[in-house]
Amino acid sequence: MTRWLAALPLALMLILGLIGVFSLRQDPAESVTYPQDRKAPDYVFQPLFEADPSLNFAKLAKGEAILVNVFASWCAPCRIEHPLLMQLARDYPGRLYGVLHKDMPERGSAFLTELGNPYLAVGLDEDGQGGLELGLTGVPETYLISAEGYIILHVKGPLNRAILAEIIARRELD
Repeated sequence: MTRWLAALPLALMLILGLIGVFSLRQDPAESVTYPQDRKAPDYVFQPLFEADPSLNFAKLAKGEAILVNVFASWCAPCRIEHPLLMQLARDYPGRLYGVLHKDMPERGSAFLTELGNPYLAVGLDEDGQGGLELGLTGVPETYLISAEGYIILHVKGPLNRAILAEIIARRELD
């Protein structure tokens, strides 16, 4: 009986690992949705860094499209997609915002210090309410919000080159 109990954590880790592998291998076409007539929520995210403003994406998107990436320091796929976010920030400066979801501010700050900070500003979502308002199903997720404040593209899962090309092809960020 005790051997079975000792093997239980290992079996649980194996199952979670397999779920992670299958989610990373998901077809990009299945992870991108195009919400219709869905406004960005009128929710205020408090800033991660003192120098950043609080973020309200319903009001922030006025005039030009923006990308909002929801991430966490404990999220392995967030680490994997991070180089693409750095590229996006270089190619489209001032258009990428972050939301640290259900994470401690000091861990989020350390994550960005280690990997680089691609975001113009980062909002905190410690209790997850802001993510619910956005329509978050898990991290990472990325939202393309039009200049009129509508969510026009929702990426569930990590960005990859194909999804990045699709975002750029929409020409909303030009």
